[in-house]
Amino acid sequence: MLECLEFYKVLSKLAEDDQEDQRAIYKNLAVKCSPAASIHPLGFVLPKDGRFLLVEGCPTNVSQFKGDSQNAEDSREDEDSCEHVEPGPLPEDWTDASFIANEKESFTSLPVQDARRLLSWFCIGHNNHIWDSSSNPPSLPLPPLWVRCDMKDKESICWMGACPMVHSSSIEMQLYTATCKGPLVGTSALPSLDEVILKHKARHRVNKVRTTGYTRYVLFGPPQGNTSLFERCSNINVEFWWSDVNHLFQVPPTDATATLRIRVEPGDVRSPVHAAYKELNFLARVICGLQTGEMDWCLGDETQTAATLVETLINELKSCQNPLQGYAKKESEIVETPAMEAEVVMQSNAIPEREDLDFCEQLWFKMKSAVFSYTSIQDCLNLVLQALANQEIQPWTHRDNSSLLSEMVQQSCTGAMKYVPLVGKAPLEMLAQIGLDKIHRDYLTYFLGQELTTLKHLEYFFGMRSSLGLQEQLCRLTRLEHIFEVVAICRTFLSIPHENLFLLTMQMLQFYHDRPVDPSHVFSLSKPSVDKSLYENEQPAVWHVDVTSEQMSREAVSTIYVSRHPPVEHCTSTMDGTMQPFFNGGDGGTTLIDYEENCLYALTITVSHVKLG
Repeated sequence: MLECLEFYKVLSKLAEDDQEDQRAIYKNLAVKCSPAASIHPLGFVLPKDGRFLLVEGCPTNVSQFKGDSQNAEDSREDEDSCEHVEPGPLPEDWTDASFIANEKESFTSLPVQDARRLLSWFCIGHNNHIWDSSSNPPSLPLPPLWVRCDMKDKESICWMGACPMVHSSSIEMQLYTATCKGPLVGTSALPSLDEVILKHKARHRVNKVRTTGYTRYVLFGPPQGNTSLFERCSNINVEFWWSDVNHLFQVPPTDATATLRIRVEPGDVRSPVHAAYKELNFLARVICGLQTGEMDWCLGDETQTAATLVETLINELKSCQNPLQGYAKKESEIVETPAMEAEVVMQSNAIPEREDLDFCEQLWFKMKSAVFSYTSIQDCLNLVLQALANQEIQPWTHRDNSSLLSEMVQQSCTGAMKYVPLVGKAPLEMLAQIGLDKIHRDYLTYFLGQELTTLKHLEYFFGMRSSLGLQEQLCRLTRLEHIFEVVAICRTFLSIPHENLFLLTMQMLQFYHDRPVDPSHVFSLSKPSVDKSLYENEQPAVWHVDVTSEQMSREAVSTIYVSRHPPVEHCTSTMDGTMQPFFNGGDGGTTLIDYEENCLYALTITVSHVKLG
């Protein structure tokens, strides 16, 4: 009994310690308390933001406990005959300073009998009757306790857990047992929905049940068979919820509630506007070079030198009878290499091309794909300034173009141009200014032209530019570029209607008003109009059904869940993947079946309740 209380005090001490997500050693056990935002190994059981205590075994002498192992029921019988025990100091085996690195390969699983003993100690510790009333017992309740099991028993138990639940003045313990079996070949091992309902009624002695279905389809995700890029690829899923499920793997009915989950990785090579991302990335390198004095040059696909392209642009302007016309060409007409041409064709299918490019924007477009050194930037700008100073060309620029080069263009028309020496940071500053102006106008034209928002909602990103530094303008453009990619992917690959794109754009503008770009953030769009042909013939990534019944004051739930990925990390499997959350809690059983072609893994979670004195 003393050992039981010592273990409980160790857990209490660890739960109160500020050094979360670190392991400590106690009697050959590795114990840690997770932070509030951590993901549980069985994340479908606990809330995503809930803290929990985790127990694993050390590499050696994992199961050396005092006395013989016994199950939780035997330990609870000992509770009735115990006397009050004064808490006393922490045991010597507890080493508060011996926090060790979080390396999964360093820790092992525990035998089921040892796991049951630890959980029984955890339950006993929550009973106020065992603590001496003259001393202060540890604070109650503690975070849920979870023990990783070695799956060597007949039932293949992989996790066991206990979650304290406070009801008025009493504490009730919710006990979980998770078993994993597999691989299973074929779907014949799966029970029918009728069989699940009959077992649920027999287990909980009820006559009426209700069924709720859930499924998730991947509409835009990593390429099939390529899991190495999973974390860096964009993912767009659609989730459905509906009542009155008819059979397993049922396609969602038309009245099902749908939600789009959208996570787009900036710079995804499959994006129809990937060329716009590369353009902004080049601008970012230029601005970074201004700050650090060093620039990362990347050779593009352009076969001609930047000076040659600029000289060609100047000659075209000289040959124009009307200097205000004839050179605002579409970008697709300017591209000459096959690789760049393919990008522009893909981008033109997603967004309309601008036909109002002014001289500075044309110059930026020529230089961004061909400059490869500081000297090449100087050469290009020298050609332009000489032509302007000699009044060989009189190009036009947009009225709201605030760049230094635009100012010099306007001065050249009156013969009073002030020449700026192209030394030091001046060439990079001029290039960054015309790039910022061009990309700003690209995004403004797109969002307003497609009626996805209003000028008022874009004021934060475009207003008061003269008072912002180059770096801050770049940061705001980067956020807009992410919104741009999300909208383009949804429109091109999912054919999302305009009213849904408008709501999505407004949501993202509000999100990025005061936040940096967050590639991991998932945007949600409720009740979207999704073309049924995108998913009705596809295999769902997740499918499950909840069978629920009322049992006194609580609900009893049995769930069959189907996923593509292995259910637990230490389940013997050659398959790669991650667990998807699905469990909503309850007094029933939860069954997860994981498949890869014909291989199935079945995870069953049973829940029971124990009322403590």
